[in-house]
Amino acid sequence: MSDLVFDAERHVYTLDGTALPSVTQILSPLHDFSGVPAGVLERACLFGTAMHKTIELFMLGDLDTESLDPALQGCLDGFCRFLDDHPDFAGSDPLVEQFGYHRKLKYAGTPDLEYDWAIIDLKSRPANMLCDPLQLAAYDNFGKGDRERYVLELRQDGTYNLTNVCPTATKRKQHWARFRYLLDYYNMRKEIERWEP
Repeated sequence: MSDLVFDAERHVYTLDGTALPSVTQILSPLHDFSGVPAGVLERACLFGTAMHKTIELFMLGDLDTESLDPALQGCLDGFCRFLDDHPDFAGSDPLVEQFGYHRKLKYAGTPDLEYDWAIIDLKSRPANMLCDPLQLAAYDNFGKGDRERYVLELRQDGTYNLTNVCPTATKRKQHWARFRYLLDYYNMRKEIERWEP
C-alpha cells in the first residue's frame, strides 16, 4: 500500500519517498504576484494560514477562542454564520484538511473541507474564477470528481460569501481539462530541466 507523507514545514508531499507536485505548484503559472510588495504578500500568506488553522481547530473541537486575534475571530464568526445559514453543511461531518493524491497522475494536495456531496475551499479573499475552479477540480478528482465545488470567503468583519465555482457538468469537465493541461505543462518543464547538454 502506498504511503503519502506531507512535510508541512517545507510544504512537500512524498509518496513512497518520491516527491509529488502539489496542486499549488501546478497552478503557479496562473498567479502573478510580481506587483505585490514582499511584506504585503508575506502578511497575507501568514493570515491565510492562521485562518485555515482556526477553522480546522474549530471543526475538530480543539479551538481556544479566548486566544483568537480579533481578525481571526471575525473569520470564525463568518464561518459560524455560514453553518447557521446552511444546515446541510452544519449537520454533516466533513473531512478537515486531509491531504490526498491522485493515484494515476501523481499529484497531491490538501482540500479544506470535504463532504460526500461537496468540497469547500476556504479563502480570506473573494473567489478567483480563473484559479479556484481548477484547484477544486484537482482536489475533487482525487476521487470520482463529481461533487459540488465551493469557495467560502471568510471576512474579518464576520461576514462570508459562498461561491459555487462549478455550477454545471460542462464546467466540471472544462476545469478538469484545464488542470490536466497545467499538470502536463508542469511535468514537461520538469523533464526539460533534466536535459543534459
